[in-house]
Amino acid sequence: MRRRPSRYQIGLRLQEDMHRKLKRAADEHHISINSEILMRLNDSFEDRDAHRSLATITMHMGLVWQQIEGSIAASQHEHAVARAVQDEKDPKVIIELLKDWLWQREMARNYAEATKAAKRTGLLS
Repeated sequence: MRRRPSRYQIGLRLQEDMHRKLKRAADEHHISINSEILMRLNDSFEDRDAHRSLATITMHMGLVWQQIEGSIAASQHEHAVARAVQDEKDPKVIIELLKDWLWQREMARNYAEATKAAKRTGLLS
């Protein structure tokens, strides 16, 4: 019965630039080029589901920043309403400030919902 080898030898053609990059990385890690290639191959198969593209990360960060900005703006509007009430401003001014505050709160909720929807549909992890 023929034994299966525990390791296989393959021939690999590389462009000079790629070889130079691998050599540099191997030297930095104090390992052989072969070990560097094996390490990179193994890394490419591990935890593939956790890999997110730069576009996905950027989109997620944008949604989070919009939520934060909305919350900060709503908080600033809350302070403006409180000051107007405390200073006994004209009720029409207070009503306009409250409308702005409600709009800011709605925007913050919309951003939160957009983030949840993106996660549900798999756009964000």
